[in-house]
Amino acid sequence: TEAFGLAFLIISIDRLKHRYIKIPSYGIIVATISISFIWMMHAYFISLPYAKAQFFQDGARQAFAYAKEHEDSYNTIIVSNTQVFLEGYMYYLFSNQYDPRQYHKQGGTKSGFFTDEHFIGKYLFLDLYLYYGTGRYQKEKLPGKTLYLTNPNELPPTIATKKQLKRIKTLYFPDGTEAVWILEEKQ
Repeated sequence: TEAFGLAFLIISIDRLKHRYIKIPSYGIIVATISISFIWMMHAYFISLPYAKAQFFQDGARQAFAYAKEHEDSYNTIIVSNTQVFLEGYMYYLFSNQYDPRQYHKQGGTKSGFFTDEHFIGKYLFLDLYLYYGTGRYQKEKLPGKTLYLTNPNELPPTIATKKQLKRIKTLYFPDGTEAVWILEEKQ
């Protein structure tokens, strides 16, 4: 409908006989379109990434880079499968350029749900609330040293105390709020 309105406006201006009205009118239209375009580009490329970073899993890439850099120091790396890390296994596969054939040989994705558990090498992607909330962690002992990539305050304090988790790094959204906690078990 905006295009019809603009077309009608241009046709109406074109019918005017006086050049001193036509030229400024076209100038106003060009200026309005230019300002709107610049404002849209600013909103899309500058304001949106800052204001809505949490909806674009900001922090996940940095957390995976940290985990990749330090993965030789850990036997298991547990990654939350919610909020910042929703679809985290996909970010991991993409950012590490993991061979799709290898991923499917290892079992691949068994369901269409992003929050289902995924095992990729030493990385375990799961919903930490369900994992610890059901007490399953007590039955399944993980071997050796474990690194956790979690959303802030995702693990209940009782679990953090019982597992003796220590926060070793905090990643932040562009607005300064906490995005990711990187934790490890105290040895």
